[in-house]
Amino acid sequence: MILMKRTILVAGLILAIAVLAVTSQTQPASNATVAVAFTGLEGTLLTALGQTGRTLDAAVYDLTLDSVFTTLQALNAKGVTARILLSTEGGGGQKERELCQKLDALDKVEVRRRSNMHHKFAILDGAITLTGSMNWTPTSTKEEANNLVTIRSAEIAAQYKAEFERLWISAKSGCQ
Repeated sequence: MILMKRTILVAGLILAIAVLAVTSQTQPASNATVAVAFTGLEGTLLTALGQTGRTLDAAVYDLTLDSVFTTLQALNAKGVTARILLSTEGGGGQKERELCQKLDALDKVEVRRRSNMHHKFAILDGAITLTGSMNWTPTSTKEEANNLVTIRSAEIAAQYKAEFERLWISAKSGCQ
């Protein structure tokens, strides 16, 4: 009987710790500002990307928007360091491979690819996070119902940065 009570007590403590751990990881940052877009997604994305001043880390399942490449060219010319992580399973096909190779040719842009990655997020200057359901493709921005969430919070950006780094270290360099 005593063993059963101790087991129940320990199980209860473990459950309480687990709940606290999950809750502490998902609490919104007190200084975060959030904007949600359901329309004008490409413009919202390009405006945010264009304001990057130092670093851009992006993990995107699909990337075939020429306008993103043009924006990344401009960022490259400004000296912004960009790391782009693409999925090896993305549906962009030949178009994505061509765009990837053009990105990889930019001196301040590094591209890597990874399997089992379905993210769609970017961290701008360690302070702003873009995330949502939107792939960076014409279809996703113009034909499908999607969203893009902009979060201004260094605390939240740091959480996304940790996930980016976890994926980045195991990704393969280049566009293959």
